[in-house]
Amino acid sequence: MLLQKIEFYETKDIQYLLIPKNGSMSVLKSFEKIPHIVTRELANKVKWTVVRNPIDRLISGLAYDLNLQKLSLKDINIKSLFYSNMHSVIKEFHYVSHTSLQIYYLFNAKINWYINIEDLDIFLKMHFNQTAHDNKSSINKKYDIEKYIDKDEIMKYLHLDYYVYNRIKQSPFLWEWQHGKIF
Repeated sequence: MLLQKIEFYETKDIQYLLIPKNGSMSVLKSFEKIPHIVTRELANKVKWTVVRNPIDRLISGLAYDLNLQKLSLKDINIKSLFYSNMHSVIKEFHYVSHTSLQIYYLFNAKINWYINIEDLDIFLKMHFNQTAHDNKSSINKKYDIEKYIDKDEIMKYLHLDYYVYNRIKQSPFLWEWQHGKIF
């Protein structure tokens, strides 16, 4: 069963939709106080999230999950990432797959602004007087994964995620530094 796991981190004026492996640690570190988590969206708050190139996100998420489970690429079947229920939340363990598609988080989330991860540093400087923190904990695994996977094969599964990502990049709701502060 596929479940949508949405967590908005809420402050007085904003709601931030957390999408794992999209700079969420940098964003959460930028808040002055720890925001509280809600699973609903409110119409009177600015709702924003960070989006990322789907193949980059998949590789980062796979490296993270493999490191977390102490496995290597030889131990898994990569196609199982796309044909299993790992995109859903396993409630007993509070585990979320870091390779699930972004569209599972974005579906019906009613986001006002999207920030491309490439612009996250300047966005955080402008809005929170902070900078992004690079998470390089599994950088070596990322390189191993890039060598091992067949990107053409993986792209078949990422097609819909790319479609949504590219539409967001062309939309007026993609934040760019020229927009200035949005909250």
